[in-house]
Amino acid sequence: MGTPARRSNSTGLAPRVELVVDVAPARLAQEQAQPRRDQNEDRAELEGARVGRRGVDARALGHRAGPAGVEHAADLLDFNIPTGEVTDAGLATNVSVGVRYIAAWLAGTGAAALDNLMEDAATAEISRSQVWQWVKTGTFSRDRVLAELQPWRAQHPQAAQLFEQVALADEFVEFLTIPAYQRLA
Repeated sequence: MGTPARRSNSTGLAPRVELVVDVAPARLAQEQAQPRRDQNEDRAELEGARVGRRGVDARALGHRAGPAGVEHAADLLDFNIPTGEVTDAGLATNVSVGVRYIAAWLAGTGAAALDNLMEDAATAEISRSQVWQWVKTGTFSRDRVLAELQPWRAQHPQAAQLFEQVALADEFVEFLTIPAYQRLA
């Protein structure tokens, strides 16, 4: 790599450390001579990768040709992924993480350690959005979601109530923090 070079200064503070890098001219010329990857090569690499917090295999979405894997608006409601399924465990995780993060947020914490992961408002948004979409498409009933919420009501009553409000609303609430801020006022 490089070698650190110390320089003294007259301020009495610790000396500044700079990294001196010696790049061999032959290696630099070799890197410049290599052709640049194009967008199709990058896409092919991504299609073979596992992505997402819950390990969604990108190859499962490969049958869709449009931008971000969406060819038609109806594809956004298509949960039939050949290598995956929506599960009760997924619902339980979304409710658990959503409620516990909202509870932390209402208590003034912007990022919370949940299940050995650092979670933030984006995670809670994804959790409640998936639950809302699953109810709207009939994947889970409203009663099934309410049953999943029940154990959290004693420990985090305000957060469970807010999660229910944004996950089971007739119309999609744009951001869960909008009604959450109203609870802080």
